[in-house]
Amino acid sequence: MKILILTVGGSCEPLVNAIKEHKPDFTYFVCSTGPKGSRIVVDGEGKPCKEWQGANAKVSAKPSIVAQTGISQYKIFEISDPDNLNECLDVIESLNNDIRENFDSPKIIANYTGGTKTMSVALSLYTLIKGDWIKENWSLEFNRGPRTDLIKIKAGDVPSAINIWDTIAKILPEKMIKTFLENHYYAEAAELLKEIIRKPIADVRIKLHNLMLACKGFELWDRFDHEGAYRQLREAEFYDKRKYMNFLAILRQKGDEKEGGKALRMRIEYNKVIDILLNSERRAVQKRYDDSVARLYRALELTAQITLKYKYDIDTSDVDLSKVPHSSKKELESMKDNDNKIKIGLKRAYELLADLNDEVGHMYVERREKILNAIQKRNLSILAHGNTPISEEDFKQVKEVICDFIQEVLNKVLGKHLLKPLQFPGAKLLRYKE
Repeated sequence: MKILILTVGGSCEPLVNAIKEHKPDFTYFVCSTGPKGSRIVVDGEGKPCKEWQGANAKVSAKPSIVAQTGISQYKIFEISDPDNLNECLDVIESLNNDIRENFDSPKIIANYTGGTKTMSVALSLYTLIKGDWIKENWSLEFNRGPRTDLIKIKAGDVPSAINIWDTIAKILPEKMIKTFLENHYYAEAAELLKEIIRKPIADVRIKLHNLMLACKGFELWDRFDHEGAYRQLREAEFYDKRKYMNFLAILRQKGDEKEGGKALRMRIEYNKVIDILLNSERRAVQKRYDDSVARLYRALELTAQITLKYKYDIDTSDVDLSKVPHSSKKELESMKDNDNKIKIGLKRAYELLADLNDEVGHMYVERREKILNAIQKRNLSILAHGNTPISEEDFKQVKEVICDFIQEVLNKVLGKHLLKPLQFPGAKLLRYKE
């Protein structure tokens, strides 16, 4: 007997994927109530599942999780205040009692992907305690961007609370935190560490506090908040700190304010492309392939925009016709919008580079068919213009085409100035002060 427990938030897709992958005999949903609660997405009528699509904040509506998966054996547990740790833990305890009453020796999979951080962490830590100390058959997992928060240890419930927390604090880096970091879930790791540090622990408090600072810093970096990440990470000690701080210092530089001419400013801006590619890698590790491909597309687009801006002083959001070749003027002039501006997208940006006899444009033309085929897969994605989730195989194909092209461009234009990609440390953060 396989039982799946899911915390439910605003995104249905990860939970639908978890159900389809595990094919559970019975599913428990932990939801929030109220007008903005997540209860409706489980089995509500119509199309209650809303997925945000990219920077334009377009919304795609889909049927409920139950309707999408076709399951019939399920039960819903509701939480009135999803940010109240004690209530979340009480509900999960009630859920566990329900399992004990209705199932004999089930295999329980706790998936904390959805819901608020408090809901997710409550389930995570409850699972950790049940699985490791009470020896029930619980396992913990996440898929597609989980969120996590707290643990079920309260005065009276656990007589030796201090000892328990000391034990948890010592084993977490080798268990749950390591899993978070291996999959680049820095926000969830930081949130969990914050709650652990508040408890009566002693020996490892400094180490865990330092680890929390590092996790917060990389979480900010993961959201492209380079200034915030720099301020946070400089306060922490972590694996290979000097290398990461040097890379981050370059990303913090403002190309349009940097002295040294356009060539130097262009090199600075190209490093942002590398940062986006590394971010795409992390989304792929989390099996968030739509997000990963969206970042690959942005890296490809940004490469053209940087080249046009710093080599030809052309802004793709407002093209100056006086700076384009005669052969391109007529077509571009016909593209003026109501604000009398000419805006061009990725494809036309590279074609303009080719018209300018630029080496990057010529490299694009040589690979145009492969690149356009890769872009088409992105366009069909739910985060672009379509409704088709990107599969792992599609992702690999898109990545190969786009990454190979961008890497060749960067090698060509930057040469010895090209930075070596430096992926986030992941579980290496556990190597305190190495």
